[in-house]
Amino acid sequence: MGWSALAGLIAGILFSTYIEEIRQFLIWSTGANLFPAEIYFLERMPHAFCLQDVLQIALMALDFILFVDAVSGMACRFKGAGGVAAQ
Repeated sequence: MGWSALAGLIAGILFSTYIEEIRQFLIWSTGANLFPAEIYFLERMPHAFCLQDVLQIALMALDFILFVDAVSGMACRFKGAGGVAAQ
């Protein structure tokens, strides 16, 4: 649960940091001009991000995961205890 969120956070930070290099690699490997400047008006892919915002969103996502996990655990215990949901 937590490890996959951490891996996603790290992958997202690396992707956004190296987006221009990734774009250049894709252009080189495929020969296709991704995001042509005459259409998108971009010479380089922008990649500014605020680490505080990224960490805040990641913590909110982890809080949500923990909440859903707790609620589903309570529902499973309720069903197993012969409650109304067990019928």
